[in-house]
Amino acid sequence: MHSSRRLGLRLACAGLLVQLVGLTGDALLHAGDATLAARERVFSLSSPAHLLIFAGLGLMSVGVVGALGASPWPIWGRWRIGAVSPLPGTLFIALLTLGGTVALGTDGFAATHSHSRGAEAGADHSDNHPHAAATQGHGGSHAKEDDTTLLAQNPSAVLLKQVIEREGTEAALARLEALVAADPSILGQSHTLVHFIGRASFDRYGSAQKAFPHCRQTFESGCYHGVLEAHLKQSNALTERDVAPICEETTGADSTANLRFQCVHGLGHGLSLYFEHDLVRALGYCDFLKSEWDRQSCYGGAFMENTVSAREVIVAGKESTRESELRRFLHREDPHYPCNAVAAKYQSGCYFLQTSAFLILNGSNFTDAFQQCDRAPAQHIWLCYNSLGRDVSSAAQWDTAKAVQLCQLGAPANVPQCYSGVVANLIGVDWTTGRAFELCGRVAESGKPDCYRSIGHQVATLHPADADRVRECAQGEASYHETCLSAARTYSTS
Repeated sequence: MHSSRRLGLRLACAGLLVQLVGLTGDALLHAGDATLAARERVFSLSSPAHLLIFAGLGLMSVGVVGALGASPWPIWGRWRIGAVSPLPGTLFIALLTLGGTVALGTDGFAATHSHSRGAEAGADHSDNHPHAAATQGHGGSHAKEDDTTLLAQNPSAVLLKQVIEREGTEAALARLEALVAADPSILGQSHTLVHFIGRASFDRYGSAQKAFPHCRQTFESGCYHGVLEAHLKQSNALTERDVAPICEETTGADSTANLRFQCVHGLGHGLSLYFEHDLVRALGYCDFLKSEWDRQSCYGGAFMENTVSAREVIVAGKESTRESELRRFLHREDPHYPCNAVAAKYQSGCYFLQTSAFLILNGSNFTDAFQQCDRAPAQHIWLCYNSLGRDVSSAAQWDTAKAVQLCQLGAPANVPQCYSGVVANLIGVDWTTGRAFELCGRVAESGKPDCYRSIGHQVATLHPADADRVRECAQGEASYHETCLSAARTYSTS
């Protein structure tokens, strides 16, 4: 009897040890890959760490049941009355173990369990990405609620929806341009409204593939991104097989790199909304895309959506809850969050957008934003300056002389990367190069090579034909024609 009891206790201790090894292994796996929680179930038999936890639980249960079954079950406490039959205790432990195992294996505890806290984040609305140029979800209800609220509060959205239903997407985009021309205050709402046009276009035409061709580049191409948001909204469950082919099916395999960028970047926006701003999960689904260029572009969309959401909290959030809601996306005491909280492979994508977060938190102080870029990890400083160029372009309202002045607030060695970011934004606004060449003509000689290379990269995304690239690059200073053309010819989206 005693030997059986000792054996049971030893088995229970061994089971506990095996569980601890499994938990430690699981923690190390998640520490090494912040997206793992987005890709695996709460309890997955394909995970070695989870198998150890499962095996340990089984060993411990057998040991406890064996120890209880080897001798009468004592009743402890002041009212100890001797011993009772071991059967009730044994059955209780067995049922508890079985129920817990089944619940874990079927995600029965998913509502209260999470492997990671997740990092939330964030971008101005340039919707261009020179660096990239470079389960079940609940996000659908979130996007639907946003549109319902928008229609209830914004007369322009009601008007645009009516235009889409009567005349189509092209007419709605033209109407939004007319509204902004007549009332410049609407420009501040234009990104929200153009994304709404994209979502409403998906509803009108019935698929991303049919809606996408009706969009165009106006208002930083937000219509394309809205289409992708709506495409994801209709899905009850997303898998790798759903995400990977979306943009090939939507834009076609032979589309320009710029149009493909609008799709994969918009996918990042849509994934962030789909997963209710769980940034780590959105990034994990971006990883299902095939090429590094596609993945980086998708990361940028996810980070941008989170900074856009932070801005909306500050502008429209309730004063009593504003700060607590903001912490879902940004941390006032740590302007580099979430870049310093995500896995290393996502940090370049984050720093390419993070300057917009700096400006949200510091009240649009560009001097401070450049200083924050100087504090970024050394390998990301150039990206941070490039990102700030995008914000400079928007702040300067595309006034190239003012943009050059703002860039010069940064450290001289890094200012050329700011020019590169301005150029990318100027081209991204309307897919034309005239203002970009104007800016490069204004900068000091030391900044011209980076400036013209940035034009070349954008030209590559717009024009697959070499003759068109030659024509575009010929618009700049003659001594930099080759710099622009070489950058266009060597640029890769693979």
